[in-house]
This record gives sequence, structure tokens and C-alpha cells, in this order.
Amino acid sequence: MNDLLDTRTPNPVDLHVGARIRLRRRMQGVSQEKLADALGLTFQQVQKYERGANRVSASKLYEIAAALKAPVAYFFDGLADPTTDSETSIGAASDEQTVHATRAVRSALHGFVTLEAAGGFGLPQDVDESYNRLVELLDTGLRR
Repeated sequence: MNDLLDTRTPNPVDLHVGARIRLRRRMQGVSQEKLADALGLTFQQVQKYERGANRVSASKLYEIAAALKAPVAYFFDGLADPTTDSETSIGAASDEQTVHATRAVRSALHGFVTLEAAGGFGLPQDVDESYNRLVELLDTGLRR
């Protein structure tokens, strides 16, 4: 059973797309519940998409893009071009750096969401701006 858990590590592309869905949703001021209603889903499913726990199908990503008024390509912005950057491609689950990067992104995003849900950001600054800066920081750090 432990072997199954090791193979279920989300693909970094799924994590990236999920983070971009959350970023765009928050930028548009749309709650998970509103997005879920627009897509005919539960808000829990939207949460799973945003965490990268569940993969988003092409047709569902198209619906999400329409609901959030974004081009589909928006959700892939920041990923390496798989046709020109084969050495640094982010799809290889066996690559040790990819595993560490995945853990870092998941930990940071999970920690942020957990703190936000518990009211741990009791400061007057905008939580959305803090989230955007976290995503930018992770993106910059992972590109080095």
C-alpha cells in the first residue's frame, strides 16, 4: 500500500495548473463555491484541482477558462516549453529535483491555505496579494 502512495505524487504540471486556477479565481474575486456552481461541481472538487490532487481534463480546463475569463494558455504560463527545453522538462517523476520541487510547492501552498482557513493571517494586508507573492516566489525559485 505504501508503494501506491509513492506513485500518487502529483505531477508538477498538475500542481502548476492548479495553482494558476486558484490564482485566477482569487484575482477575479470568485469563491470556490461560485466556480464549482458554474462548472457543475462540488467546491471540494475545485479544491482538489487547485491542490493538484486531481487532474483537470482538457474539457474541464476549457470550462474553467471560460468561467474565469482567461485564455486556456494562461493556466500553463510559466511552464517550460516541452518542445525546446527537454533537459529541464518537468514531467519526469523519477527526477530527484522534481520530487523536491513538488514537495516544496505542495508544502508552501498547503501551509498557506491551512493558515488562511484558520484565520492565521490576522493582519490588515490583503491575503490575495500575499498568495500572489508566494506563487511568484516559488516560480522564481524553481526556475533557478
